[in-house]
Amino acid sequence: MRKSCILVFVTIFACTLGVEKQEGFSKDNRLDSVTEEIALDVAAIRGLEFKTPFRCGTKTKDELREYLKEIVKEEIPGDKLAAYQKALVKFGLIPVDMPLENLILELYTEQVAGFYDWRTKMLYLIDDIPEDLLRVVTSHELTHTLQDQYVGIQNLPISREKENDDRIMATQALMEGDAVSVMLDYTLKSAGKDSTTLPDLDPLMDELTNSMGEQLIASAPAYVRQNMLFPYIQGFTFTRQLRQSGGWSQVNRAFEDPPRSTEQILHPKKYLEAMDIPTTITLQPLSEELGHGWTFLDKNTMGEFNINILLNEFLKDAPKTTAMGWDGDLYQVYEHNPSGKTALVWFTTWDSDIDAQEFLEGYASVLEKKYGSERIDTGQNRRIFPAYKNGGRVTEAYMELRENDVLVLDGVPDASIDAVRASAWEAIKAEKP
Repeated sequence: MRKSCILVFVTIFACTLGVEKQEGFSKDNRLDSVTEEIALDVAAIRGLEFKTPFRCGTKTKDELREYLKEIVKEEIPGDKLAAYQKALVKFGLIPVDMPLENLILELYTEQVAGFYDWRTKMLYLIDDIPEDLLRVVTSHELTHTLQDQYVGIQNLPISREKENDDRIMATQALMEGDAVSVMLDYTLKSAGKDSTTLPDLDPLMDELTNSMGEQLIASAPAYVRQNMLFPYIQGFTFTRQLRQSGGWSQVNRAFEDPPRSTEQILHPKKYLEAMDIPTTITLQPLSEELGHGWTFLDKNTMGEFNINILLNEFLKDAPKTTAMGWDGDLYQVYEHNPSGKTALVWFTTWDSDIDAQEFLEGYASVLEKKYGSERIDTGQNRRIFPAYKNGGRVTEAYMELRENDVLVLDGVPDASIDAVRASAWEAIKAEKP
């Protein structure tokens, strides 16, 4: 999910840890009496002193929603958000009539208990949260303050990448994993423990969803919900692995050379050992090949994590190995005027021919489910997915494998398929430092 550069803490983690909810206390003495005390603990846990004084404030839920609305408007202008939404609809990740912007605003308003804004250097807490929960949230957000003071969040890919959500989410997982680790250490310190001894939080994904009950996040599409949770849950597991490998010094080094993909977050050895650098893909504009009336909407990278979500959206219990050999991808989405039809061109590359073949077959099953159409194998590792309309056959989607690359065309007009595939196969592949 396209990320805002506001870093937030989702309160379900504090609830999962068993923090007892008590009555809130007045904001007049809240920050003065608690925050500086917690900052000493955070600095001790993290082994980093605060370089400059930090600033704190409070917001009501209504103020938070208005604040987030301005941030979303600034980060993702209306036309960009509309294009992004159409891309998700084309993939089949969200319903066509879903008000995405409103859902994002409502979800964050519901879930956020505090956040750090790196641009204003302000740490905000939501008014009238219970004191014990406030302490946990504050320890988390103060960690983001330390990150900004030592690294400069504006220097990280989270604030610079515009067309690679996978890399943004990997960076966010490092940042949130660091903050969750400090938060858990802060919670466990009275018992003389730290979070490096805890098991993976990944199995909590379903448990968390089930425990959300009537909350909006429980009914959100899996893509939206899991993208919200990923930086915290998988980010913690990744950061714990860093600490087990080399302590907090290893985490500090990771901020100097952040993970480049969700693949590295999901498989820390691909970051810690032989660095598995993703292949970046460049596709030329394809409006001309698509034909009259087609205009470019959006481009981005799915990455291993979101490909898994996509597979599971259509194939329940899809094998994780289908996406595990991911090495890079890029999609482009186009729209036709005046029909409003959309077309997806998706170039993927894999670690091996075998991995590419596995994705070809796995995603072919997705397209069969999506269009209710049995694939036709036309030979030479090509698959088409036909539909029969007005007495004739049209192609809903097309897939082709060449060595370790798989090309997907979804919604491309029959008359344009040959021209689009010819240009798409001229994609430039390179490892990005």
